[in-house]
Amino acid sequence: MRVDKFLSVVGLIPRSRLKKEGFELKINGKKAKPSKEIKVGDIISVSSPTLYFELEILRLPVSKSVKRSERNVYYNLRVFKKQKKQVNSEFIRWLLED
Repeated sequence: MRVDKFLSVVGLIPRSRLKKEGFELKINGKKAKPSKEIKVGDIISVSSPTLYFELEILRLPVSKSVKRSERNVYYNLRVFKKQKKQVNSEFIRWLLED
């Protein structure tokens, strides 16, 4: 599964937002394009001017969407930091709710 598809399916970042907002992706510490294939056990780092998070892939989804209540079985959020700018994002509010 592609990293952009994974992030979108599990509800972290929509694919279109990855392109527009200039997110930088790293897989296992190496810079990667959104089209890079991932597998279970990979560590994905996502950074932008306002946000940084790192997660470990536990499972790959087989369907095109995942229920909100089941999203946490697909990844383990290891690091989450807001950068200097304050962001009013649904994604950040969702992460902070848990």
